[in-house]
Amino acid sequence: MDNSVNLIIEQSFVTLIIILMAGLVLGEISTRLKIPDVVLYLIGGVVLGPEVLGIIQIPDASMINQVILIFGASFLLYCGGREIDIHVLSRLKVSIISLSTLGVLVSMFVLAAGVHYILGINWMISLLIGAVTASTDPASLIPIFDKIKVKDDVRQTVISESAFNDAMAQ
Repeated sequence: MDNSVNLIIEQSFVTLIIILMAGLVLGEISTRLKIPDVVLYLIGGVVLGPEVLGIIQIPDASMINQVILIFGASFLLYCGGREIDIHVLSRLKVSIISLSTLGVLVSMFVLAAGVHYILGINWMISLLIGAVTASTDPASLIPIFDKIKVKDDVRQTVISESAFNDAMAQ
């Protein structure tokens, strides 16, 4: 193989090892501190990323970035699907459908109006910003639900809305 290909493979492997090791250490720390691991994962990503220490620098168009995104999205969808109770889902379907459709639209327009009027950005860009951010979902809350007791209906609504609102954004 070409030396540049070997170098890319080596760098990708080292990056994955660093991410996995950081995840294991931060997960253990969060368990000992009894705080949601998501919080430490986010802080760890910022600290290890290019803006602070610069240990992990993954170009947007790289294959390692795609692998991480695909794995992360698959893992979140799997965890969300595993948590959904069909009986509760059928009982809460009106709330979930409303949040996944009307809720995303309302969020989009409210955010777009705020961006337009507060930042003075034209309507087309404001609507684009609203559309991109309105469907950001509460998938990060799923691990927190394991540590904090919430009502099953609330848990199921958040998890289901998280899974269904992405389709609305597309």
